Amino acid sequence: MALDRHIRKVIVAVGLAVVAGCGLPPAARRGLLVDASSRAGSDGEPRAASASTVGSAHLRELQAHPAVVERVAWMLGRGRRTLRTSLMRGLEFVPMIEREFGERGVPAELAYLPVVESCFLPDATGRSAVGLWQFTRSTARKYGLTVDRRIDERRDPAKSTRAAARYLRDLYDQFQSWDLALAAYNAGPGRVRRALRRKPRAGFFELAEGRLLPPITRRYVPKVLAVSVIGPRPESYGVELARKPRPVARPRLDDTRI
Repeated sequence: MALDRHIRKVIVAVGLAVVAGCGLPPAARRGLLVDASSRAGSDGEPRAASASTVGSAHLRELQAHPAVVERVAWMLGRGRRTLRTSLMRGLEFVPMIEREFGERGVPAELAYLPVVESCFLPDATGRSAVGLWQFTRSTARKYGLTVDRRIDERRDPAKSTRAAARYLRDLYDQFQSWDLALAAYNAGPGRVRRALRRKPRAGFFELAEGRLLPPITRRYVPKVLAVSVIGPRPESYGVELARKPRPVARPRLDDTRI
């Protein structure tokens, strides 16, 4: 346990050091520093987490990784316009997503995963996936969504969110960590299991550094973790949102990647 506490302390310190030198605008830098420093007590030790916040505590450790901080900086710079537009759309959906996730024990921060998947467009279409959560036909049907010639419930925000909450929780139960659950959400559970056979007990960043996961997945997980940093408190990072969601056009997903 002492070693685990030491590792966590080092992770927070590294995150702070990276943030301090990442060249963000002052408001964004202050937001990141406040987030990172709030994860530790006055003695530098991580704050104790209740059973209900263990998932969120694990995410906060992952958010301090330099690859995530770098992605945060990119989103607040070149990616700011798309990020802001996506978060504006998300105002309509996030409260509902947080409720569903809370019932399944999924961290509330992951309510912003659709920023990466679909830019919060319920009708978004990819190569073989549809909706806020970009479900394939097979996964959608496995989790109780109707997908046929007349009905495609992947486009239903409420029903697809319930399915996403179940799927994410199942992935967490299988891999016992949110970073690997997110990797499996993108690459598929089988791909993550094969990677772990080559490097047992590794976390996502170890698998990524060993190039044991597809390139798109190695980019995907830091993106989701970065959005989970900014999404709950965008104003802290200089991203101002009008709090009344506006009707939005429905472009194809290929035109709205972040």
